[in-house]
Amino acid sequence: MPTRSYSPSGSSQDGQPSVFQQVVNNTQAGLLLARPVRDEQGTITDFQYVLTNDYNARLTGRTVSEMTGSLVSDLFPGWQHSDLFQNYVQVVETGESQRVTFPYEAFGINGWFDGSFSRVDGCILYSYTDVTALKEAELAQQRQAELLEQVMNATLTAIVVHEPVLDEAGTLIDFRLTQLNQMAADILGGSIGQVQNQLLSRYFPGIGQTPVFEKYRRVIETGKPTRLELPFHKRWYDLSVTRFGNGLVVVVQEITHMHEYRQKLELANHELKRSNESLQSFAYIASHDLQEPLRKITSFADLLQNGLADGIKAGTLDIIRRMGESAERMRTLIQDLLAYSQVEAQRDAVEPVDLGTLVQGLADEELWGAIDRTNAQLHIGALPVVSATPSQMRQLFQNLLSNAIKFSQKDQVPVVTVKCRMVNRTEIPPGLLTPVVSAASGETAQAFHEISVADNGIGFEEQYAERIFQVFQRLHGRAQYAGSGIGLAICQKIVERHGGAITAVSTLGTGSTFRVYLPV
Repeated sequence: MPTRSYSPSGSSQDGQPSVFQQVVNNTQAGLLLARPVRDEQGTITDFQYVLTNDYNARLTGRTVSEMTGSLVSDLFPGWQHSDLFQNYVQVVETGESQRVTFPYEAFGINGWFDGSFSRVDGCILYSYTDVTALKEAELAQQRQAELLEQVMNATLTAIVVHEPVLDEAGTLIDFRLTQLNQMAADILGGSIGQVQNQLLSRYFPGIGQTPVFEKYRRVIETGKPTRLELPFHKRWYDLSVTRFGNGLVVVVQEITHMHEYRQKLELANHELKRSNESLQSFAYIASHDLQEPLRKITSFADLLQNGLADGIKAGTLDIIRRMGESAERMRTLIQDLLAYSQVEAQRDAVEPVDLGTLVQGLADEELWGAIDRTNAQLHIGALPVVSATPSQMRQLFQNLLSNAIKFSQKDQVPVVTVKCRMVNRTEIPPGLLTPVVSAASGETAQAFHEISVADNGIGFEEQYAERIFQVFQRLHGRAQYAGSGIGLAICQKIVERHGGAITAVSTLGTGSTFRVYLPV
């Protein structure tokens, strides 16, 4: 049986490629073995091909026989200035293998290569594969991802991908923010790197016990998208929530101005509805109660005129007196109705009003006569400064204080106490307040001044606590207590115009307490 010996060229004695060379040539990767060439100082200056394969030869535009035994610099002049040469030298000198993916553009070669460098018997063994197609696809994908990131970060809409976090029992307990854009990071108060992979509960403590979390859960379970509005750090946001894989993608847009506009519009509609109701009530009054004094004046005038025809009779003076009283009632009624109708129409500038100074001024001036006549005692505590229309605050407390003195019990000195305390919105009886915006903070008012006016007068039954604030609602006849029945309606209108509320509690025969709530 014939035998073959192997020469350095990789050929057998009969000139045929050796088995080793055939294996090397059929390898689907570039392969070469090169020994270093050193100068007199031992510095590597070049490499000499010991062997190579067809793959490498074809890529470089050479043949295996041409390359074998040749210096690399003879085939590729100036290659010592390349990174490839430096890799050869470093591996041979250190013995440390390397694997590098790198671009190469020289000597007619242009592409990306994944190369492995190893030292074998003092030589460099270099194998590589052409990964140009894979790398170009990777770079294209990277460029696409960068473009998508740029588009996401350029949009004014925040986008956040939520990955569900489950406990050991498989129950949804939180979400992890796995992907987000710059707008989302800005809203949450950090950079993308700081926010990414954080838990949702870090930014919304207790989120798991809220209706928002329940809506998130339903979107995952049903796949049906949902929208909701959410306040965060004094701003309002619109959230579009859609299932994405086994999690969620949440698209967020700030709607603070829209929310405030809608809130103001709702308030305006509420005020318009109330004004319309007032106008309807006013029209009813104008066609009925307002005509009563006029009818009496006309009737009495006719009687007086008829009486003068035959000379003044004995009852003439009484008729004249009664006519005067009716005319006075009409005048008072018209004035009060005019005051009531002008509360909303009056748009005087809001300014700081010291209620302590105002109430003391009323006691010293407008109410002095009533106080002196009844020997009333006024105890005025510390009262706040509020943002209000001064003339309306004066009218409000003049009505309340004059009522407290007027509806006193016989043979008892009227005692009126005015004081104030701070309360939270939740402490005010529900349904009384509208969602007004505080002039001080620019947000929905949460803190209020509760100013109480308490007396020891005749009081009234609790069932009339709401009725007394209606126009022309009187609990006592005119013969007992003068008035038009509009004063408390004016008080309520003034307080509501300032974003507050007014209530009354009373016990018949003991006294009444009126509480005015004004936003801080």
